[in-house]
Amino acid sequence: IYFSFEFYGLVYGLRGAQADYTYDASHIRLRPGFTLANSDMKAVFRLEIDQNFGRGDNTKDADPGTDNYAVEVKHAYFETSESMLNGLILMAGLNSYSFPVVVDNDFALIQASYNFGLVKPVLSLLTIDEYSEVEQTAAGVEQDTDCRAYAADIPFIYRGFGIRTGVMHIVGGGGSPTFSEGRVTNIAVNVTGDVGFALLDASGAYMTGDLNSTTETNSYSFDAELAIKPAKGIRLGGFITFGSGDDGSDASEYNSYFYIMNNLLGSTTSKSGAPDGRLLLFENATVANSLTGMPASVFDYMDDPLGYMSYGGYAEAEIGNFTALAQFGMAFLVEEDANGKNAIGSEIDLKVSYGIAPSTSVFAEGAYIIAADVIEDNAYQAAFGMTTEF
Repeated sequence: IYFSFEFYGLVYGLRGAQADYTYDASHIRLRPGFTLANSDMKAVFRLEIDQNFGRGDNTKDADPGTDNYAVEVKHAYFETSESMLNGLILMAGLNSYSFPVVVDNDFALIQASYNFGLVKPVLSLLTIDEYSEVEQTAAGVEQDTDCRAYAADIPFIYRGFGIRTGVMHIVGGGGSPTFSEGRVTNIAVNVTGDVGFALLDASGAYMTGDLNSTTETNSYSFDAELAIKPAKGIRLGGFITFGSGDDGSDASEYNSYFYIMNNLLGSTTSKSGAPDGRLLLFENATVANSLTGMPASVFDYMDDPLGYMSYGGYAEAEIGNFTALAQFGMAFLVEEDANGKNAIGSEIDLKVSYGIAPSTSVFAEGAYIIAADVIEDNAYQAAFGMTTEF
């Protein structure tokens, strides 16, 4: 019998403003977990305590007395070992599932995989909706409330290069509040390369099918990052992110990629289904999504129905226990808004951290938005905190 314990902790305070709008908050997030295993099976269990400081939400926020119902189940699953079924691995429970530019969230899911060495294909069943176990009543009334995603991906890695292909088919029953009578198929590929002095990470996805009985979609997204390492601990890179949008001109077609994926596999108001981007405010503006984010998603344009695009560059340095990141990006709506504008603005991000112990760091970060056409006023956010993991 093997037992291990793990812990992740984050505490931070932040403050931000845009014209007359200001906000500030303090937050703590703790994730204790343990793994119990023998030669055949392992069981993983992780909790999450996620609270704002001060009275607010009666079930979660830390009011005087701090006896709120703030403990959540993050992950809980069991998995067979490779030796148990001659290389076949089965996993079931509550776990994370991710694919670049497509999805990054936690789900109730079942997985089967087989390790062939260079490739390890994975089949996944993700349950999104299950409002009722009854598919049809005794009177013959159909009430299929299910929504499920069937995914297959095949990663291939060889000498610093990787190719991962994936297909996801999402099906919604007629009674599903999330995806009534929907059928979409998403095809994606991720390519990575590491040749020592240069790094490449590029992904693309295309989605087609019916969002409901009257609306179809043909939408796509891509993301690419290229970085060089001119010296030890120094990285310089550039990036571009794109997700197609919809201008509302055709009621029978809806092509906003990130918006659709966030609604199907997450929520545009809490935890995103599609992966968040790099920019701290334009692409990571909710506390649920990012390391540190603002309490409301007023700056997060990545999920906008009109589509989203950004590009920019960054410089990162790691010297001993000290790490610094500076990045600049420009963001645009893919389709013009009601005022005929699509330039959202530019963002400057700065972040520094210092390791005060082998597993613990203190950090400070700041983001500044330079308004363009869509955003009328400049904005800023500053945060500081400490994180630990062991």
